[in-house]
Amino acid sequence: MPAHNNAFRRLLRFNAITGVMADSDVAPAARYDFDKIIVLSDERGTPDNMIPTQANIMKQLELLIPSNPGANFFFAYSGHSDQRPDESGEEEDGLEEYIIPCDAMDRSGKVVEDLIITDKVGLFPSL
Repeated sequence: MPAHNNAFRRLLRFNAITGVMADSDVAPAARYDFDKIIVLSDERGTPDNMIPTQANIMKQLELLIPSNPGANFFFAYSGHSDQRPDESGEEEDGLEEYIIPCDAMDRSGKVVEDLIITDKVGLFPSL
């Protein structure tokens, strides 16, 4: 069943967030002369390959992450997220933040660990 189907979201107890699409207004980003702007959305009518599933987000990040030193990129996310205890000890506040793609909830409403995305996915350069 498509991830953008509202009945499916209700079944998974995954509440819709209002106003998210307004956050994706690309006009401000355009003034910074980015070469490529990609918007993933779960709005009705979105092609399956552009719905913000874990696989689609990871695919787009892999395409956007700069492969040459000194290159810049900007990643913005409007959607579900959460925190959990940081077991690596890298986080100052002891909490690791993660985003929850639209396909990362099981039928009981629990987050599927293998489908969340953190900054430790190995794609982001060290800051």
